Amino acid sequence: MRPVYGSGSEYALLRVGCEDRLEPGRATWTVTGDTVVLEFLPDSPGPRGVELVNTWPPLDQPPWLGHHVNRVAVLGNGGIRVEFGDPVRDPARVFVDPRLAGVPLPVAGGDVRDAIDADTGEIVTRHDASIEYARSLGRSVQLAAFDRLYLVAFAGSTGDEAAQALRNAVGVAWIDRGATLARQLPLLRWESVVETCGSPPASEAEKAGAIPEAAGPTAPSPPTVSYPEDDLAARQIAERMVSLGLPGGPLAKTVAELTGAGERMVVRPVVPGGDRWSGTDVAAVIVAAAGPVHPCSLYAEVGDRLVGWKGRSERGIPTVLLIGETASFAIGPSSAPRP
Repeated sequence: MRPVYGSGSEYALLRVGCEDRLEPGRATWTVTGDTVVLEFLPDSPGPRGVELVNTWPPLDQPPWLGHHVNRVAVLGNGGIRVEFGDPVRDPARVFVDPRLAGVPLPVAGGDVRDAIDADTGEIVTRHDASIEYARSLGRSVQLAAFDRLYLVAFAGSTGDEAAQALRNAVGVAWIDRGATLARQLPLLRWESVVETCGSPPASEAEKAGAIPEAAGPTAPSPPTVSYPEDDLAARQIAERMVSLGLPGGPLAKTVAELTGAGERMVVRPVVPGGDRWSGTDVAAVIVAAAGPVHPCSLYAEVGDRLVGWKGRSERGIPTVLLIGETASFAIGPSSAPRP
């Protein structure tokens, strides 16, 4: 199992409320220059102080990417002071990120129907067949968190209206036939994220010139749309992209412009721990953290996923379409009341 942090729970450090305003969660905040101080509310649940800081990801990993942090200090009352090294737009919003709440949800990988039958306690899963199986047994199934965000990056570029038409076509089909409770995000636009955050900083490996170029194919190969092998929702998006690129379709020209592919594409699964990129890749499905993350955290995380890929648009930045997000679900034991 890998940790996934539930969004919108009672453990959130800060929250985003109506009209996109920042609100207290377990803590209040003050901002002085590029320094944010978190002070915890009395009797608030979850870890705080040193205990909380010890759960945070390293400062060179999401959600810190895109926000250079000089120093993290724990105050005598259990509060936390974070000093950012570079100017950060709305720095307190970083602490809305569920990954900083310190209370992970243990999401089980793969088919958990045997575990459901064993009835040993609550199970958190994204496995669609397991979710439907639990419902057929009358078990409690509740939304745990929208925790995975799906985007597609392309080697080429096209007009904005055509790109959005493709985004909508992929998203609608994916929601109709894809993962349970998948949803599009009409209010989140990648163009706005780029405009807000600019180019992500180069990683240390890039600065040192240590990123190897993607190896070219050893034999003639069709152009490929890559996706993480262990992610069914990502595969569905890749397959839909290949389908829409078939000659004669209403969006085939748009797909051809975005991918630069002049022939039929195929999907390419990327095995965990394997080579991220192939010389045949003309598009790539990217999976990032969903939920109320800082837009610059998202932008930097996507940029980090694209390191080493030579599929870049002529404008020097990747063309990215934001497709939507999926959820994990908590399946209760047989003794738990249904909602």
